[in-house]
Amino acid sequence: MHQWLLGLVFLVGLTERVDDALPPVSERFAQPGAEIPDLQKHVLPLLGRLGCNGRACHGSVQGQGGFQLSLFGYDFQADYQALLGGEEPRVDPRDPAASLIVQKPSLAMDHDGGRRFESGGWEHELL
Repeated sequence: MHQWLLGLVFLVGLTERVDDALPPVSERFAQPGAEIPDLQKHVLPLLGRLGCNGRACHGSVQGQGGFQLSLFGYDFQADYQALLGGEEPRVDPRDPAASLIVQKPSLAMDHDGGRRFESGGWEHELL
């Protein structure tokens, strides 16, 4: 009887956690400015999902097109510097829409890696 009661308490707790769960990222970032993305929790995982920080792209030892990310986003500091630092930053905080990080993978500018997401899609809004 005691184990049954513990199981019931566990299930009730699980149900409460499910009710508190956030909607998927694809819904949360579908609207411009809906949520401020976090580099570690949102941006780098998305770059991994899109294939940008894989070994066949910018995550390779030499990077691609003068841009290098850590393989699969393991080095947050280096990726932050690659995106926001240097002479040619990929992110323009003053004009996010003009940032290379959204212009190239949406093919608003030439990108040897091809289209990675649609302009105006949730991926675009997240980045």
